[in-house]
Amino acid sequence: MKPTTCLLVIGSAFVVACGGGSKVAGIDGGGNPAPVASDITSQGRITGFGSVIVNGVRYDTSGAAITIDGNPGIESDLAVGQIVLVQGTLNSDRVTGTADSVDFDDAVEGPIESIDLGTDRMVVLGQTVLVDANTSFEDDINPASLDGLSAGQIVEVSGNLDADDNIVAAHIKLEDPGDEFEVTGFATSVDTGTMSLTIKDLIVDYSNVLVLDDFPNGEPEIGQLVEAKGSDLGPTGELMATELEFKGNDLDLEDGDDVEIEGFITRFDSATDFDVSSF
Repeated sequence: MKPTTCLLVIGSAFVVACGGGSKVAGIDGGGNPAPVASDITSQGRITGFGSVIVNGVRYDTSGAAITIDGNPGIESDLAVGQIVLVQGTLNSDRVTGTADSVDFDDAVEGPIESIDLGTDRMVVLGQTVLVDANTSFEDDINPASLDGLSAGQIVEVSGNLDADDNIVAAHIKLEDPGDEFEVTGFATSVDTGTMSLTIKDLIVDYSNVLVLDDFPNGEPEIGQLVEAKGSDLGPTGELMATELEFKGNDLDLEDGDDVEIEGFITRFDSATDFDVSSF
């Protein structure tokens, strides 16, 4: 394993350009406007509620739009450990803020193909899922570890991709049979003739997808981050996708936004030139 694949960091930046998104009120001790809040985009795991706590900031969610896998949801649909994207404002104390939106999207949801207790990993829809001391499990998984799961069960995994495109699980929950399968990852091969692509070790057949969502050139390409959804597996285990969406690898930012990203270093050139969670 490369050294860069095992480092979990929280990267924080301030997008600087003319005409920022900061809000100001009053005057500080130097006679300058005192910042009250700035727009923020924060991606990380939920560490607590009483509103939602992400990356050490408690966000008021009373007016937030909450989405779960692209569908409208409520705060009680969320769980400690899940990776979410919060957009809103960060107060000047930098430990409180207000969320305009909280979006949860799992990394993979599907049947467990295999479990290796010796290496703390399992395979779900062709994706290698790594479990560590920071992984949280829903209460109905007993014991709260891989020992509480078995091949064939349907699980939803929230987590970050490491540099080897393995999913490092932050949260695992059981799902009911019949739920839609989902997977997000980088396309490692694409065959536009057969309308199929691969994500890690999963073949995705997208020949039945009516609309290819948001792809810059109208169809998927190698190296793009994509999300595939479908309810059925084909005869060789391929996912028969009914939805295929380009997820991109850029956050929707505006000038002046604060940005916080929790994830693994996925590219490293130097201490001042590296990517966290492919951003």
